[in-house]
This record gives sequence, structure tokens and C-alpha cells, in this order.
Amino acid sequence: MQFIRNLFSAPVPRQQDFDATLASLRATLLEEGSLFSGSAMYQELQALEAQALGLPAHSAQRGWLFETFTRLQTKRGDSESVLHYGALALHVHSSQPFMDTESCFYLHYRMACAADEEGETALALHHLQTALSTEPSPWLSDEQSLALREKLGYLLHEAGQHMEALACNTRLLHDARLFYESDTHALCNLLNNLAQNTYELQQFGESQRYLQRRLALAQSAQDYETEADCLFQLGVLDCEQGDPVGARTWFDLRVQRARSLDDPDLIAAALQAQQELIARLRSADGK
Repeated sequence: MQFIRNLFSAPVPRQQDFDATLASLRATLLEEGSLFSGSAMYQELQALEAQALGLPAHSAQRGWLFETFTRLQTKRGDSESVLHYGALALHVHSSQPFMDTESCFYLHYRMACAADEEGETALALHHLQTALSTEPSPWLSDEQSLALREKLGYLLHEAGQHMEALACNTRLLHDARLFYESDTHALCNLLNNLAQNTYELQQFGESQRYLQRRLALAQSAQDYETEADCLFQLGVLDCEQGDPVGARTWFDLRVQRARSLDDPDLIAAALQAQQELIARLRSADGK
């Protein structure tokens, strides 16, 4: 009987040894530019996890161990594991807080990214909103803060919360214009997001205006791929609104622009879209 009890009892780790090992692994993991074997560190953390069974369920040591797992697995690209260990860390934290505000922020952010990778939009949105609720976040640069808000707008849109996404992106565009100034690429992305938001809300006039603003920016920056995408989207929008003449105009402009650039890829894509539009319009006329 004593043998059975010993066999199924988790060993109680020496706290000093456990803490020292975990601290050493975290130092390696957090050191900028450090080189290490991810698989070897994962095995070391798993060994600590086995030892941690002998610690109190809600001890800070267990919490930091789980939080460290999320950092490593984020680097290794294992989003499912990040969500698993992140949930364990948050469970400990909810019972016995051990993380400071910055650590909580980054844990929720890692979990938001992992959930998005796994296609769990609602979960990603929850974690990102939780992370952003800690603002103002002094550890974030203005550019990082804007990028997170853009991610929030994207997740709101993907979750079908188009009105909320539009409000988020409208505020973001105002702030981004002040910060980015002449960063055309960033502003074009935001205008495209707003065009998508308004389209889903059936505000087609607004969607067209955002696309035209994006087109003007792309043309001024000589961003030909974005310009071609704007012409395509404007044509599709007119087609869906029952304006075949407008649709043909945008698609023809796209072909003309591609030919003026003498870019074989742009020309091929523009011609293919043009032919598909013509076939669609003919099909509609025959019904």
C-alpha cells in the first residue's frame, strides 16, 4: 500500500530549485537576440510542469510557469498550445493574482493572436478587448497602439459587428492621419477597412467614397497594385448596384492603366477580370 501511495503521489519540488530553473529559462527566453533550442526548452518546461503538480494549485510559481509556456509557444508558432497554457495562467491569476498589468496585457495579446490563428474570432476579440481595456499602456508606442486598434477593427468586422467595426475604424482613421501623415500604405489599409465596413452595412455610397479616397492616395504614391485593387472593387460595387456602365468603366480603366505600365501580371489580371465581368453582364442580360 505504501508503494502505491508513493507511486501516485507527485513529488514536492524544492521551491528554490524550481524557481531558479524557471528564472533561468525565462531569462534566456526574454533576452533579445538570444539563440536557443525551442524543443529543448519545451522539454525543460514540461519537466517543471511535472514537478509543479506538487505545488499548490494556485501558486504564483505555477502561474508563471504557464505564462512562460505561452511566450515560448508563441515563438514556436503553436497557437493551440498558447491558448491552452494561457487559459491555465489566467485561471491561476483569477484565484491568486500574480501578474502585473503589463504581463496581463501581453498574455491577453498573445492569446488574441493565437485565437485568431485558430480561427476562433470571438475568443480573439475577447482577449484583444481585454488587453486594450488596460489602456493607457505606457509600454506601447503610438504605432503599436494604432496597430492594435486596427486589429480590433478587423476582428469586430470578422465577428459580424460591422457597426462597432465602423466606429472603431472611423476613430482610428482620424488618429492615424495625425500620426502617419504621409504613410500612404497604412492609410490605404484603413480606408479599405472602412470601405468593407460600410459595404456590409449597405452604405454603398460611403463605401464608394472610401474606395475613391484610397484610389487617390494609391495614385499619388504610385502604388500600382493598390490602385488596381481599388479600380476592381469600384467596378464590383457598381456591378452589384446594377450599374453595368459604371462597372465597365472601372474595369476598362484598370486594363488601360495596366497596359500603360507594361506590367504583364497586372495586364493579365485586369484582362481576366474584364472578361469575367463581360460574361457576367451578358448572362444577366439573357435572363
